Parts: sequence; C-alpha cells; structure tokens
Amino acid sequence: MNKENDILDYFSPLQVIVRNNNIEEGARRFKQVVQKDGVLNRYREAQVYEKPSVRNRRKKAEAWHRKLMADKREKLMASGEWDNIQKKKEAKRLERVEEKKKQQAQSLANEQGG
Repeated sequence: MNKENDILDYFSPLQVIVRNNNIEEGARRFKQVVQKDGVLNRYREAQVYEKPSVRNRRKKAEAWHRKLMADKREKLMASGEWDNIQKKKEAKRLERVEEKKKQQAQSLANEQGG
C-alpha cells in the first residue's frame, strides 16, 4: 500500500484551466506547472542510469552553484543594490501585466464589435 501511495505521489496529475479559449496562455501555464513540479527532470533522470560517483559530483556542483548565487545575493543585499534590481524586475513585470490587460481588452472589444 505504501508503494502505491509513492507511485501516486510521483505521478500526481497536473491541471491547468484554460480561460476564454486562450490556448497559448494555457500552454504557457502548463509549461510553468510542469517546470515547477519537476516532471521533465524526473523523466530525464529515469531515462539513463547515473553512476553514484557521477551523481555525487553533479549534486556537489549544484550545491556549489547555489552557494555561489547565495553569496552573490548577499553581497548585493549588503551593498543595497539588491533592492534596486528587485524594483526594476517588479516594474518590468507590472509593465507586462498592463500590456497583457490592454491586449485582452482590445481582443474583447474586437470580439464584441466584430
């Protein structure tokens, strides 16, 4: 029974709701969900046997990279540059959201008018 639960957890269903028949948006969201859930990574790992020594080397390199990025983030935070970077990212994100809202309003107006 425990093994069955493990299998169900491993292959949990992913669901994306498509609104207004916007397939492109649904596909983009599905890709995000798959990426976040790590489905493709698990699939690739299962395709080829990885020797324990190679796996350990890869894990060590990944840990080193995470530490490097954390140190870089800490330096940016200490210098105050981190806040500026985050503000720029948020401004770009808000810009994209506004652009998307304009496009949706325009497409809705076109549907109603035409």
